[in-house]
Amino acid sequence: MADEEPKTEETPETPEGEEAAPAVKVSKKPDKQVFQKNVDDVQAEINRLTTDMEKIQKKADEHRGKKGAKGPTADARQHMRTLREKKNVIMEARKGLFDRRDAFKEGMAAMKEQAQSMKGNMKFSNVDDINKALKKLELEHSTTSMTLNQEKDLIKEIETLKSMKKLIAPLSANSAKMGDAKEQSKDLGEQIKGQNQLLAAVNEEIDAQKGVLDKLNEKAGNTKDVFPQLMKEKDEVKKLIDAEYDKIRTLRTEWREHNNLWFEYSKVLRKKKQEEWEAEQASRQVEWEAKQAEYEAEEAKKEPWEAEKGLCDFLTSYLERVASPGGAKVEAVKVETKHLDGFTAYSKKDAEQDSFFGGGGGKKKGGKKNKKKKAAVIKHDIDTLQTFAMVSLTPPNTADDVAKSLQEVADKKAWYYTQPRQDPKDKKEAAASSKPKKSGGGNKKQSVPDFESFPSLGGGDAAPAKAAAPAPAAAAAVAGFAGNKAAAGVGGKGNELLEKYITYSDTTILGSKLCELNTLDYLQKGDEAKASIVAGKTMVVFFWGKYAKGDYKLVVHLSQLSKRWPDVGFIGISCDAERGDAAKLLTKIGTTMPEQGIDVNGGYPEGFEADVPMAFDPEKKVNGRIKKSAMITSVGPGYCMLCDTSGTIKWVEQFTSSYFLDDGQFEEQLRRHCESEDLITNGARPDDPDEEEEITGDVAGDAFDAFADGDGDDY
Repeated sequence: MADEEPKTEETPETPEGEEAAPAVKVSKKPDKQVFQKNVDDVQAEINRLTTDMEKIQKKADEHRGKKGAKGPTADARQHMRTLREKKNVIMEARKGLFDRRDAFKEGMAAMKEQAQSMKGNMKFSNVDDINKALKKLELEHSTTSMTLNQEKDLIKEIETLKSMKKLIAPLSANSAKMGDAKEQSKDLGEQIKGQNQLLAAVNEEIDAQKGVLDKLNEKAGNTKDVFPQLMKEKDEVKKLIDAEYDKIRTLRTEWREHNNLWFEYSKVLRKKKQEEWEAEQASRQVEWEAKQAEYEAEEAKKEPWEAEKGLCDFLTSYLERVASPGGAKVEAVKVETKHLDGFTAYSKKDAEQDSFFGGGGGKKKGGKKNKKKKAAVIKHDIDTLQTFAMVSLTPPNTADDVAKSLQEVADKKAWYYTQPRQDPKDKKEAAASSKPKKSGGGNKKQSVPDFESFPSLGGGDAAPAKAAAPAPAAAAAVAGFAGNKAAAGVGGKGNELLEKYITYSDTTILGSKLCELNTLDYLQKGDEAKASIVAGKTMVVFFWGKYAKGDYKLVVHLSQLSKRWPDVGFIGISCDAERGDAAKLLTKIGTTMPEQGIDVNGGYPEGFEADVPMAFDPEKKVNGRIKKSAMITSVGPGYCMLCDTSGTIKWVEQFTSSYFLDDGQFEEQLRRHCESEDLITNGARPDDPDEEEEITGDVAGDAFDAFADGDGDDY
């Protein structure tokens, strides 16, 4: 049942000129499911042995009269246990008496030693003896004739006996204590004697009860030795259980060693792939620089300002044709622009139009008959107007201005001949600044009508062809969406979405192309991700971060979603600043996370799951491109995008630690897209009544006739 041995391969060769990497045993990733199955098998055996041991214990309890056993033998054994408990109580009491007696003996010895030290060289041991000696010496002093020296010695001896009376008092007290201790010791001896008598009586009862049990056992078939045999069997089963637990510990140790070995080897592989990628990038950079140098060399061979001079020649020809007889009339009808669907062009000569602009209504204009005729107004098409703007010139408004414009064009062309060659960098910046900027999805500016809004307008880009939807996934994929109630403004659980979670149809990033992902550093399943991109699959791109623990469950949800839609490519992009931080989260795969609700109680017995390609974003290049495309300030964990087979972003949604995949519309949108159904639309972002509306339309209109219908000549 041990885990499979890691597959050994040849260690990758070290390129010449580089320092050899430390030897690492090549290993494939250990199978978590195989390891768990082996542990479960051993645990099942432990459960079986535990059941057997419980049965043996039950038999032993019944044999010893436990748990409601009845009968003469059980009653006799119960009485025997009562006698033994009584004996134990007597033994404990006797032990306490012995301890007290020993304490008294130690106290007596200490007091004797103290009395010996106090007595020292003293001739007397009590005050009465000292008083008798003093009385005798005082009598001798008063009745006996002696020399002066003899009298001094006698007085000195009397003083000594008097001072000895003070020293003898503690000794007398100590002797009194010793006497009390002896009395107490005698009392303890009597108590110990009484306990010994009780113990002898209990022993006799036990011996008698033992005879009763022997007779009962003999009558029952001599089953006296059944209990020891049962205990022996129980011990053997317990040893088997301990051996099984040792197997589990061994399996876990092997798993940990294999996993560590695989992790070390994967670090070597990642380092090698990183080096290969850096080498490839360096090679591409060299190739690009060579092509750039070649391009700049070709540009250097061309005449400076060649395109601008060509534009001047075109404008000269155009103005000469306008200045020729009938030319103005030809130019006036040169370009026919279709009207917008549902709109009608009104003449400024109409009475209603004149009334709108404050005109004179139906009154006829008077004037002198010999009034000078006004010059004809020239109508230029949009391309011509843009051509004049590219060379920083103003087109003529009337036929009288054509000669002046011809001279300006000639002067402009001559000016270009005097200018030095334009720097390539300045040329790129000028081209970039001339491109129109995209308006944000949430602003109030008017947008240019597109093909779908006015199909009869013509011109512009053709209607984009609808990308072919991938084949529907297996029945399990469809079953994954059972019960999803997502609709306009409604989430997957039938809940009404808060405004901050709604993706509106005018969100800026919708309809734009997904940026290049070639700078990603894949942490796992990089080949799968690259194959999905090359194959042009429908893609789900989402962002995650090790630091965003509240979004770990979203990674699990998307991993499960990828299994329901195997024909869809998934890529998870890290928002972590360091690659090592992002890689650490992937080491937690298969680990339960109770704090995040990723465990058995939360409905995720397999623990944390991330069975999709996961990548690190060096310098957050991809993150920055998406921010720029979406015109938002940040792209963080929980940001999900759905892209069709052409790379067009069809849907985006931001999930949080309290707003999960099944709360939103993303899953239903994926199903609709894969099954070629129309996506849910939440409409345009509602206007803010507190914000003043900005109007960008051109209302001047005097010099430029939008419909080129000839009206407005009088203005």
